[in-house]
Amino acid sequence: RLEANSGLSQITPSRRVLDSGPGFPGSELHPLTAKSLAETKAEMDAVAGAAAGAGASVALGVGAAFDYNRFNFMMDRYWKIRWEIQLQRWKMAQASLWREDVRDLISLTEYKMHVYLLVNVLMIGKTLVMSYQGHLPERTPIWLISGAVLARWGAFMFLWLSLWMAMHAAVAAQAYEVRLLTQMVRLPIPSWQEMEAQRTDLSDFEKLELQQMLRVPFIMGWQEDLVKGASSARAAKDDAAEDEAASVSAAEVASNPSSWATSWAATASTNRGGGGGGGSRSGGSSRGVGGSSIGGSGVLSTSSDSTSTADGLHHMDPWGLEGTGDHIAELGCKVGSNVSQLRHVKMTRQAMIHWQAYDAYARISMGIGVSHMLLGITYYILGYIHMEVGCPTAAVYGVVLLTLFRAVLLRLEMSLSNTQLLLLQILLSLTPLASVVAAFCWTNRRQMPRTTEALVAVAFLSHGLFVAALSSFAGVADRKNGSAVALPRAFSEVLYLDVFGYMGRKRGSPRAA
Repeated sequence: RLEANSGLSQITPSRRVLDSGPGFPGSELHPLTAKSLAETKAEMDAVAGAAAGAGASVALGVGAAFDYNRFNFMMDRYWKIRWEIQLQRWKMAQASLWREDVRDLISLTEYKMHVYLLVNVLMIGKTLVMSYQGHLPERTPIWLISGAVLARWGAFMFLWLSLWMAMHAAVAAQAYEVRLLTQMVRLPIPSWQEMEAQRTDLSDFEKLELQQMLRVPFIMGWQEDLVKGASSARAAKDDAAEDEAASVSAAEVASNPSSWATSWAATASTNRGGGGGGGSRSGGSSRGVGGSSIGGSGVLSTSSDSTSTADGLHHMDPWGLEGTGDHIAELGCKVGSNVSQLRHVKMTRQAMIHWQAYDAYARISMGIGVSHMLLGITYYILGYIHMEVGCPTAAVYGVVLLTLFRAVLLRLEMSLSNTQLLLLQILLSLTPLASVVAAFCWTNRRQMPRTTEALVAVAFLSHGLFVAALSSFAGVADRKNGSAVALPRAFSEVLYLDVFGYMGRKRGSPRAA
């Protein structure tokens, strides 16, 4: 009644709006006001929904990027293990080839020494039989008997010397082969630390940079570009920390050299130098099995590669966890003259110093012994066929054939100039020829006694000059000529020992072996 009389019905809605709420259960809103509130609420719900959708989209995008990068990381780590296994196979194959090279180089002496031993034993037996059963007749002149005895026992001396040196060379070569194969040139079997460094945990993905884990492909660039910046920053930080640690340890070592800081400083300096054990798997873990090399003592050892270089620009994988393998000695195949620069070849050649001279002089002694044995047979032909049987023509034929045989052997065994070879052949032939003429003169000793004595002197003197000229033309090489062992390079058999061509030759003097 008051509203109708006083006209308050026009402000009642506003008042009811103020009085409306949960405390006024009987109140009602004006239709216009309710519509405005509904629109506001709808707008707020739309904004909240859009925000929730955007958040969900971002979350889904971040999750998708995380899953994408983690899957790539898992695949790369899987192929990394496969690559490490294949690398280990190639390293084992290369090391096996090195061991085979050592056997081949040393067997070059072993097989020859076995042949030398057999041949020397047979020829020594023949020389003894010729000495004890090949007696000259009683009326043989003293000078002819003396020449035969000297030739026979000279042959025995050189053949026995060849036998002894061949035996020594064979034993020394086998001993050093065992030492090289058991102590120095070993197969690169990885250690437990290196095997552990090959394994990658999925938790290692969490230790990467955040931008690496959430990289969006084609938008944030390549994974390698992200590694470069991160590794450069890590490298700078690690260098600063190592410099500080080195300075502290150096001060402690200077104050107390016997303290624990001595060993700790040595470890820090070793780590700074890039050396390490099997590598760490935390953070930017190093490569699994690093390159193997033959250390300073000649032992085939392995060392793991560092995570990255100082500037962080050299990596094998896009995650910056593996270094380059340029230092791995087992990779690659050297041919030609480059093989001689390999470490195991150098160690083998250094070991060959202990038996190479015995190898060379065993063959030379055997050749000289054969020459003396043929000379002894020549004296026996002159004493028996010419003096006893009385057939000088047959004796001359036998002496000439044996002399030609000795000259041919000399040419085959020596690598000399034509002038030097001709001089040696003249001296070699002069001894038996002078002996033949002296034998003819001795049969007529009543007419030419002085001539016989002069020819005998010429025969013995020419043999002595032959031995002296042979020693002079041998061309023994010393260390000044680039050879590690004093070897007579004029003998062709010595050149066969030089499979890598280390022995230089004088221009135009030696023949091709």
